[in-house]
Amino acid sequence: MCERLPTINGGRIQVCLHNDAVVQGLSELPFTQDVERWAVLTVGTGLGNASYTNRAPQKRSRR
Repeated sequence: MCERLPTINGGRIQVCLHNDAVVQGLSELPFTQDVERWAVLTVGTGLGNASYTNRAPQKRSRR
């Protein structure tokens, strides 16, 4: 199955299952482009947390 996954910038991608804090945090990604680092904490049937670091945009070469 891994052979069927596409590459990103020439590198292999990795798929992981995560708790709801990770999913909720990723849903906020469009609203966090003005900060370098950010985190989320969820409280519900259990505690969940996740932290993120925004990468600098890569420059694309013109051909």
